[in-house]
Amino acid sequence: MSFKYAEKIVDLGLEDCPPSTYKSSTFLAFRYIFEDLEHANNFLPIGIIAPARLNEFKNHVQKCQAFGLSFFADKEMARANYHNLMKKTAGKFSKIVGDHLASLTLNPNDGLHSNLFQNLNTHFTFHELNEVDLSKEVIKIESL
Repeated sequence: MSFKYAEKIVDLGLEDCPPSTYKSSTFLAFRYIFEDLEHANNFLPIGIIAPARLNEFKNHVQKCQAFGLSFFADKEMARANYHNLMKKTAGKFSKIVGDHLASLTLNPNDGLHSNLFQNLNTHFTFHELNEVDLSKEVIKIESL
């Protein structure tokens, strides 16, 4: 399997990234995006959008996650998390990730994901395979 950003991951010396515990499956997932489906940040990980943020991460696990996409397995948890982060960042969060919620189907041929219910808010990390265009998997976009 060849993952997006593999070269950057190797350059940083991140071993087991994505972790061998990640799985592939088919399910409905939710991601913050901009209303314009073509917006550059919609399907980019934070490690690409803001590479300087990598310096904030203390360990290899966090740095590896920075090259995966953030998703949620539960729509209402995604909404609640978004509103909490907007309060915490005085509204700046939406400038980076958007102010809409996309519903899309993730498939095994799209990549690998962490445990969907490891976090109480159902947040998980998804590492895309090369040549995947997740914008084509979007089913619905709703305003947050």
